[in-house]
Amino acid sequence: DNEFKNEVLQQIRRSLEDNVPNVRRAAILGLMDIEIDNNFFKAQLEPVLRKLINDDDEDCRQAAQQALDMK
Repeated sequence: DNEFKNEVLQQIRRSLEDNVPNVRRAAILGLMDIEIDNNFFKAQLEPVLRKLINDDDEDCRQAAQQALDMK
């Protein structure tokens, strides 16, 4: 249902800014497995993913670029 999906997306959004690199990477990979409304992606996720392209962790950088390339 939509309410559940929105809650999941909000949790993923918060996880993208977690202090632990593996949590950020897992959140990015999770984004690639679900269908996301384009407006929500552009407004809520794309700006954070663009920041993650410069993450200190190489795996996060690569995953962020891969997620952006998919959209």
